[in-house]
Amino acid sequence: MWKWNIRDFGFTLLEVMIAVAIISITAVTIIHTRNRSLDMLSESIDITTATLLAKQKMVEVEIKGFPETGEDEGDFEEEEYNRFHWRRVVSPIDFSDHIRKVEVVISWNDGRERYVNIITYIAEK
Repeated sequence: MWKWNIRDFGFTLLEVMIAVAIISITAVTIIHTRNRSLDMLSESIDITTATLLAKQKMVEVEIKGFPETGEDEGDFEEEEYNRFHWRRVVSPIDFSDHIRKVEVVISWNDGRERYVNIITYIAEK
């Protein structure tokens, strides 16, 4: 007949240590992945906001018509965008006096210098 010994019902110390190690590694990986995804979410929000602000500055130039050459820069007045800085450069192109290159750069600092840059060409009508 088969007899059960009390040692047959538990786990050995080695088995418990291996299980704890596996759970710890998994928990650290999950926490790191979660933190990284939050960082990426914040970064994508900033890039999207900067892109929309750049488009806004570009539309301001397009509405005024054919722009004069020169450079403008400033900060946004709205509270939620006050950490973003804009710079707009209008320059002539080499092969025509009737076309201007317009470059808008939106920059911000979130621990490192970041920027979004868009360029368009506007022709004289």
